Amino acid sequence: MNTPTNIPTHTPGTPGFTIRHRKVILKQFTVDCEIGIHTFEQGKTQRVTLDIELELAPIAGTGSDDIDHTVDYDFLREDIFKLVADTKFNLQERLCEEIIAICLNKPGIKAATVRSCKPDVYPDCDGICYEISAIK
Repeated sequence: MNTPTNIPTHTPGTPGFTIRHRKVILKQFTVDCEIGIHTFEQGKTQRVTLDIELELAPIAGTGSDDIDHTVDYDFLREDIFKLVADTKFNLQERLCEEIIAICLNKPGIKAATVRSCKPDVYPDCDGICYEISAIK
C-alpha cells in the first residue's frame, strides 16, 4: 500500500510540526437578553444566539493534554450570563463589544470574533445579526 506524500506523518509536538493557529469556538450559545430599540422589544427579554471565536496566543506545551497549556473556556458562558443578567442593551453592537472586551481581557487570547443574532425579530428571516472582530 502506498502512502500519499501530501499527508503529514508527524504528530503535534514533534519537530517539523508547525501550528498555524489555535481557536476555541462557542457556537449557537443562547441567552435571554433585554435588548432592542423597537417598542415591541422594550421591557422584556428576547432570545439572542452568540457565536464566539477565540484565537489563542501561541504557547509552549502545544500538544499537551494539560488544561494549564490552553485557555479554560468555561469563563465565556459564566461571564456572558452575568453580563446579560445585569445589563439592558439597546444595540447588538454594544452587546458584542462588551463580550469582545471580556474575551480579550483573558490571558492567552490574542483575537476574538463575536456574532450576535436576534432570531425572533422578523418573521420572514432567520435573524438579524451583528459581528465584530478585534485583536490585541
